[in-house]
Amino acid sequence: MNYTEAHEKLGKRGSKKLRNNTYLHRHALGIDICVKLHDTDVLTFKPDGSVVYNTGGWHTNTTKNRMNSYGADGCWIWQDKGVWTIGTLDKRVPYKDGVTITKRGRIIGGGNVSEGKAAIKLTKQVNDYCKAFAEALMDGKVPAPGAGDCMYCHMITVENGKPMGDAFNDHDHIRLHIKEKYYVPSLLHNAIQAPWAPISIMAKSVVGEIWEGKQSSNLRGLRGLVISQVTKTLRKYIRHQLGLVT
Repeated sequence: MNYTEAHEKLGKRGSKKLRNNTYLHRHALGIDICVKLHDTDVLTFKPDGSVVYNTGGWHTNTTKNRMNSYGADGCWIWQDKGVWTIGTLDKRVPYKDGVTITKRGRIIGGGNVSEGKAAIKLTKQVNDYCKAFAEALMDGKVPAPGAGDCMYCHMITVENGKPMGDAFNDHDHIRLHIKEKYYVPSLLHNAIQAPWAPISIMAKSVVGEIWEGKQSSNLRGLRGLVISQVTKTLRKYIRHQLGLVT
């Protein structure tokens, strides 16, 4: 899509539904036209023909799908080794929020090669950390959340009920946990409580029983399932916190 097509599609309306949770609308503060997914303008069409991309921190398959469905002509987002690149078949750069594709297809504001390599390295570190965390949990080496946990993971703000790290948008502590292989109980608790956490009620119950000190034969029989679901839940949560592809 481009600005002209978006303008024609809207007509005199202020908003038009495109797909599930996805709307085309005129920006309230100007003449730009945007594609909104949930609460984020993932695409902004400018009158000069350029298109601005923004995930709002949600590097998900759905976000990528909407960008590829309605973004700049001839421009795509690919995913490789857990990292996005944006561009054409001939030229791509690491994706970065705010990247702009001009009317002539020029890429402005993308990431550089070193940033792409760093994201690939960090993604692998996150994956390894989450798997080891889940195994340590099932081995009884991760106690229940408590006051001795990382302050940024454990403390919840009164204003919005978010962990302190989220409230202050400070996630360097998570990088430090990964580096030190510190399996913070409150970090897992926060991941499980996320409304989009890919963990079943059964797996949640097992985590609760472990933290209550129960070590029944049933828990041992569910080891593989719980490790898999806890790993996926932690991975999705931490990747989101660190601005990686989820």
